[in-house]
Amino acid sequence: MFLDIASTATALFLDQNSAWFQLKLIRFIHVKAVYGSLSDVIRILLNRFGLDKGSVEKASHIINLVIYLFSAIHIIGCAWINIAMVVECSWLDDGGCSAGIPVNRTSVSDVYITSIYWVITTLTTVGYGDYKGYTP
Repeated sequence: MFLDIASTATALFLDQNSAWFQLKLIRFIHVKAVYGSLSDVIRILLNRFGLDKGSVEKASHIINLVIYLFSAIHIIGCAWINIAMVVECSWLDDGGCSAGIPVNRTSVSDVYITSIYWVITTLTTVGYGDYKGYTP
């Protein structure tokens, strides 16, 4: 419980640019338990639909894979945003080096959606065409 309080309190009382904000990563300790509980809930819901045991296992497995995929996309996207904020002349930089793409940096949703788009494009295709993820 001490780790949860420490990781949550820093996010509540300090700004996101603080070095202490990285303590939020401690909460990853609970990921396995959360996914296990979510998997149990999915199985219960599928059982209530009247599916047989084999169908429940197959559908539950597919739904869990989709949840893992979107979780991985979110984590990689957030890491890509963090790298862009730390590195000089990154894809998010709209200043002097002209390496950036036209993203409204003040809009959190625009930055997040662009990052998620880049991650999905990187994972599923060969070329980008419009957005390039690069740093010097």
